[in-house]
Amino acid sequence: MLIGLSLKNFALVENANIDFFNNLNILTGETGAGKSILIDAVGLALGGRSSVTFIRSGANKCKITATFKIENIKALEEKLELFGIDYEDNILIVDREISRNGRNKNLINGIPVTLNMLKQIGNYLINIYGQHEHTKLLQEQYQRLLIDTWGFDKISKIKNDISKILQKIAVENNKLQEFGADDTIVARELDILRYQYEEIENANLEINEDIDLERESTLLRSVEKINSVLGEVESVFFNDSSQISLIDNIGNCASKLAQFSSIDDSIKNIYEMISSIYYNTQELSGEISSYLNQLDFNPQRLDFIEERLNDINNLKRKYGDSINKILEYATKVDDKIYKLENSTEERNIIIKNIHKLKTDYFVLAKKLSNVRTRVANDFCKKIQKDISDLGMQYAKIACQVNYNDNLITKEGSDQVKLLFSANKGEPLNELSEVISGGELSRLMLVIKALITNENDVSAIIFDEIDVGIGGQVAKAVADKLYDLANNLQVLCVTHLPVIAAKGNHHFKIEKNIKNNRTITKIEKIEDKARVIEIMRMLGSDETDKVTREHAFKLLNN
Repeated sequence: MLIGLSLKNFALVENANIDFFNNLNILTGETGAGKSILIDAVGLALGGRSSVTFIRSGANKCKITATFKIENIKALEEKLELFGIDYEDNILIVDREISRNGRNKNLINGIPVTLNMLKQIGNYLINIYGQHEHTKLLQEQYQRLLIDTWGFDKISKIKNDISKILQKIAVENNKLQEFGADDTIVARELDILRYQYEEIENANLEINEDIDLERESTLLRSVEKINSVLGEVESVFFNDSSQISLIDNIGNCASKLAQFSSIDDSIKNIYEMISSIYYNTQELSGEISSYLNQLDFNPQRLDFIEERLNDINNLKRKYGDSINKILEYATKVDDKIYKLENSTEERNIIIKNIHKLKTDYFVLAKKLSNVRTRVANDFCKKIQKDISDLGMQYAKIACQVNYNDNLITKEGSDQVKLLFSANKGEPLNELSEVISGGELSRLMLVIKALITNENDVSAIIFDEIDVGIGGQVAKAVADKLYDLANNLQVLCVTHLPVIAAKGNHHFKIEKNIKNNRTITKIEKIEDKARVIEIMRMLGSDETDKVTREHAFKLLNN
């Protein structure tokens, strides 16, 4: 239960320290006084979403401290132990600090915690019923959530098993997508890949083949010029005309010097050099003759080379800018062909796995539907019993759980609808079609009370549960809240004096002006101050004797 709430620079609250108590705690005040500020603060303490808009104008940060006395809730104790949070005398102190610079702090008993940890702990501390939450009751998914919350112990395990199966189905579906949409697409892709691979394979490419062919092509196109140049060289050195050739002259020079080579070392060196030139020139003659003899212009070979290079260049444009890259691409294509050729079998295995998992899913979904139906019937019986005390003695409520074997979700395959009839003899119909605002508020009060008791939460907050009601219905709601507060702590924001008068403890929220700034003041009121507040709620001031008597009567009833 919430035993204390301290606020600093929170919205319009500059500083506030409030002690709450057992049973029914009533919060009242003029419209706009800031009653919902307290609800927002408690919501933040339970892990609600923070915003800098909560920080009082002119301040850099705000702080909320909520103190709870915890009951013997095993699940809560296990969570605290899991998160490493120690506590003494069953006290938990939750601190939240919101800063404009984004450096927020979340602490439980001085231990830093994440927002998710705070939310998990908060689930066991207080159940908050917001101003507009009753409208959620018209939504089918919320109706299903209420049923599942009521039957948590019976339903949660099945839903967890369903969630695990759906995760496995998702994994298998991802595998299936890797193989393509269907066999037709796979076959089409295989045709393309096989064509590409065969085109490269049939080309019989060799590493650096294109470089060698380019060189040979250049040579063949230059045969005539090479022949002409070498002919000129040959005629210079080896003139076959009647004139003496250059090589003959070199030979004659060598012969003439030979006779003097033995008498002078310098002449000997000259002789040897000329002799070397002579023999090298003779060797050159042989090389030129040999090369010219084998040098032949072959137009057929040149055509073949040009055609081969054209084929290689076509492959380069398609598969890579070098023969190495073309061959690498062929290897990748070959691997992919292998995988796709074997994919049909693998694909069929995956499809069988998915089919098996879906079969398992529907077994669990049907089991969940049966359990949910029993839980829903039990839930509606409890509601039926309690709602008759709130001025709806002829009201009927039932839950329709329709199993849909084409529906696969983590929540199962059910469509859940709450059906309602407020008047005797009228058929049951969907809530959104037949229920009034006042009836909806009362129905939600009963549901929240049942779920709170079932979940072992020791406190509940109602923010304007009295929407759309008055008269005897309001009195019945007040009695219901009072009875509910005998078993757990109830905090209730209300505009109705008949409900306010039922409170065991009464807090007044009002706006004041201080130093030209608006502040919200929260104080516990008793005795005369409480009478005056009830009179205000009845629409009168403290001078009206009739209203004063009415207020006394309400407070002492």
